[in-house]
Amino acid sequence: MRRLTAVAVIIAVTLVGCSTPAAAQTAPPAPVVTHVDRVCSPVTFPYRPADVQQWYNCHRDPNIDRADAGRLAYWLNAVVLNRIAAYLAAVDAARVTSCSGPGDCPALVRAAFARMGVGYRGDEAVRVMMCESGGNPGARNGSSSASGLFQQLATYWPGRAATYGMAGRSVFDPWANAIVSAGMVRDTGGWSHWSCRP
Repeated sequence: MRRLTAVAVIIAVTLVGCSTPAAAQTAPPAPVVTHVDRVCSPVTFPYRPADVQQWYNCHRDPNIDRADAGRLAYWLNAVVLNRIAAYLAAVDAARVTSCSGPGDCPALVRAAFARMGVGYRGDEAVRVMMCESGGNPGARNGSSSASGLFQQLATYWPGRAATYGMAGRSVFDPWANAIVSAGMVRDTGGWSHWSCRP
């Protein structure tokens, strides 16, 4: 019951000010009676209207119809998806800001290569990264414009960053540098763009 109350509070807080389809703007009726002694089938994500209706009506009076259950299911799913999106954004942000040198950048590089579908090349990537920059996100080549973890050339960086979803990010942003490098390895099948080899 406490969990149900917590979910209701989360729904109310999360959806304040959020834009929802017209069909989802009317809240289900408030329960008058709560049945704490009934054993009801659990409802799991993603929430379907039929399951939500059965679960709600098992626990509470007055019962809700399928339309109200659909609105409640919509809200429940929105809460879960918003929380997942926020968590993933926080994880990415932590990866970007937590990599400062050879001690923690290898983990970031492996995560970036996994994100781009070439996680099996993570160990190779770490070796190349250490050879190119020594694991320093702020590394600059004294004789060229090569910069960052994988020594991306400034001339090509804007286009490459845009290609791999990192438009506007700095070449010294370790997550962006690693993501772009992972995309290049994935799309070319190897390390031809780098002087260092695994």
